[in-house]
Order: sequence, then C-alpha cells, then structure tokens
Amino acid sequence: MAGENPSKLTKHERKMLRQSERKQEREALHTTNEQQKQKKKRTKAFTITTVVLIIAAGLFFMLKALAGTTPDTPEDLLQYTMKEHTNIALHVHPQLEIEILGKQYPIPANIGISEAGMRVIHTHDATGTLHVESPYPHQFSLKDFFTIWGKTFNQQCIFEYCSDEQHELIFTANGIPNDQYENIPLRDLDKIKIIYRGK
Repeated sequence: MAGENPSKLTKHERKMLRQSERKQEREALHTTNEQQKQKKKRTKAFTITTVVLIIAAGLFFMLKALAGTTPDTPEDLLQYTMKEHTNIALHVHPQLEIEILGKQYPIPANIGISEAGMRVIHTHDATGTLHVESPYPHQFSLKDFFTIWGKTFNQQCIFEYCSDEQHELIFTANGIPNDQYENIPLRDLDKIKIIYRGK
C-alpha cells in the first residue's frame, strides 16, 4: 500500500494506511525519547565522573602539598617530614631507656622535630617515649630512630661507649635479654633498654 495514490485506495485501505503511519510515528517518537533519555543519562554520568575526578585530583595534590613528596625507599621515608598528625597509617609508642655506667642517659625531647615538621620517628618529651608515626605502612626498627637522632647504636656500641675487656653492652626488650639490638622492630608499648656497664 505504501507509495500508492491515496485517492485510488478503498476506505478500508486508507484506514489501514493511516494506522500504519501513526504506528510508525509513535515508534519514531518513542525511539527519539529513548535516545534523549540515554543521552541525558550519559551526560549526567560523564558530569558526575568529571566532578569526582576533579575533586579526587584536588585532594591528592592538596594532601601531597601538605605532606611533602611521597618517599620511594625506606631511607627516603626516614627523611620524610609530616606537617601534622593526619593520614597516619602507623602509630605506635615503644619506650626506650638508656643506662650508661650506672646513670640514666636522658633521651631529649623533640628529637626529629623541627620548624619543617615531624620525622616519622620523634620524641615530644624526655620520657623515652618514641612516637612512630608514618603516613605509609612500614616496619621501623630501633636503628631508624638512631639514624634520625644522629647517634650510634649497634651490638658493640652505644654512642661512643663500646664493649671492651672491661665493659659490656646489655640489651633487653620487655625485661628479657634480646640479641636483635639495633634491628629490633619498634612495636607499640614495648620497653627497650640499653645498658652499658662494667664487667
């Protein structure tokens, strides 16, 4: 019937033709509406994704600017300086005590703290509490604290005091002799003691 002259069609055929045309128009309108809905959904999804990415990028660069450069190695991590106690992935407080020739050796306040900020291991007071606070997960050891402090400690020496024929270096963790010395992992609430004494 399509393409035929409507004047030559019967009444029934004209009716069928009109119904067919209306059906095609409805289908075309429905298709157009669906396309518009899909376009709106895509536009909305794209807009939301763009906004989220912009916010995420902004937060990333803001946190990076606040915290400093991301460390690539454990050595870099020891040089890392935090501006404040935020975004901490590790936060433990071992206790360190040093005794040299029968006298308590004070562990100064503010080791690892400067105007630039706080290193990942630092002290706030002279109680011997080590604050191990890092924005990146890492198992720190006692030698890391001495590196930041700029002092010597190993199984032979504490500062300039070294084992010899007349002196010995004793190392304990939680009251038990320990042979890890500078390699002992720093764990929360552990009590670490270094004793340099005469034999």
